[in-house]
Formats: sequence, structure tokens, C-alpha cells
Amino acid sequence: QEIRVSAKYMKRDPRFRLMRIKTIKDSRSLTLMFPLSRTLHYYKSQPLGMLGFLLGHEGKGSLLSLLKRENLAAGLSAGGGDSNKSFSSFDVKIQLTPKGLRNYTKVIRRVFQYLRLLRETGLPRYIYEEVKLMSEIDYKFAEKPEGTSLVNVFSTLMMYYPMRKLEVDPYIITEFKPRIFDSMLYSLTPENMLAILAARDVKTTEKEEYYGVEYSLTYSNPKWVKNWRNSKKLSALKLPEPNPFLPENLGVLPFEGTVQLTHQS
Repeated sequence: QEIRVSAKYMKRDPRFRLMRIKTIKDSRSLTLMFPLSRTLHYYKSQPLGMLGFLLGHEGKGSLLSLLKRENLAAGLSAGGGDSNKSFSSFDVKIQLTPKGLRNYTKVIRRVFQYLRLLRETGLPRYIYEEVKLMSEIDYKFAEKPEGTSLVNVFSTLMMYYPMRKLEVDPYIITEFKPRIFDSMLYSLTPENMLAILAARDVKTTEKEEYYGVEYSLTYSNPKWVKNWRNSKKLSALKLPEPNPFLPENLGVLPFEGTVQLTHQS
């Protein structure tokens, strides 16, 4: 019998939820996790992939470029997290600088300021077309699994995708669905967020039973949640500009010259 888990595994809360985890390695990261209802059936439009592309963009006007300029972060990735037939999640992971670790609440504010920009602009058609084209290019030139590897891949995909299109549907975006994108975007709220701060020198109060990981979970400062929810758009943050370097034709041109072979002894 199939096991289903409620998508509401983490209830909305007006307080700021923060988990601190003490790391062994000298690293600093901030992960913002947003639980969502299941999204696997949106594979033709991949709204979480679109969100990840926009939040993870690294060019001029991007969230990461601003965080780097403020010496708050060194890297950023965003995209779908855990996903199954019952629920999904969207995660934003930021590699913090020492200053970013001290000012992690400001980093969170910057994330919500970029989300405010996305709410005001929506999903532009040109962004969809670019991500769609890149998915087609990636699929065309990807190394295809064979033998038992192919069987393992397909046996997993069969649980989520139509059998006839297992080879294509999980990888290529085919539908422009801005309303679905908006429904995911408007679920990324501070009330629906768990922030995970991981570093070697964070203060913790608990120890995990099996691996001995030191951690703490606190609920505090509803004011922060309110301020993040009402974040205003920053002029320094912008959508990615259209990419003029994406190819329109990947076909190999015919060779029209002559070839001269020279023998060397």
C-alpha cells in the first residue's frame, strides 16, 4: 500500500524558526527551506526549476552579486529539494562569509527583497524560452545511461512520469505556465520557512542521538517575520537580461573546402 505524507509537515508560524547546526568542517552556510505541496506533476513547466534559475542567477543585478558586493556571501544555489508524491520543498542555500554569518538576518532580508521583485514582475516569457532551450541542449548532449544504469533510472522515473515519455519528460520543459509559477512563488513566505544556520562556532543546546550532531531549534522575533514579509524591492536587484549567446541552430555545417593530406616520413 502506498504511503502518503501530508504536505503540511511543517506548519506556518508567525515566529522566526531557526535551526543552528555545529559543523566539524570550518564552513558557514545558511539554508532557507520552504515546504510545498507536491510538484512532480508540474514536470512539463518545472516551476521550481524556473525559480531556482532566477534566484540562483549570478550575473549583474542578481541576488548573489549584491550579497558578494556587501561581503555577505561567496556562493548561492537554489532549486527543488525533497520531492515525492506527497510533498516537495524549495531550498535556497547560501555560502556565507564571516560577515554574512554575523549578519544572517540581513542575508534573509535580501532573499525576500528578491522574491518581492519576482512577485512584481512575474515570470517573463523570455526567461521561459531561455530555460527551455537550455534544457533541450542539455538533453541533446547529455551522456545517455546504458544497461543496468538505464534500468535503474527508468525504474525510478516510472513512479512519477508516463511510461511512454520516460526518456524525455523529466528533462525537457515544454509548457509556459506563469500561474503555476506564481503559486509556487507565493508559497515562499517567512511564515512558511525554516532557516538552517550551519557553522563551527554557532551556539547549540541539543545533541542528536545517533551521530552526535550538536544543534538547537528556536522560535523567536515575530517582528523579523513581519519585516521580511513586507520587504520592499531594491533597485540594485534585477531580473537576468536576455542572453544573446544562446544558440539557435546546433546543426553541424557541411564542409565545402578541400582536404590535402601530406605524408611525413
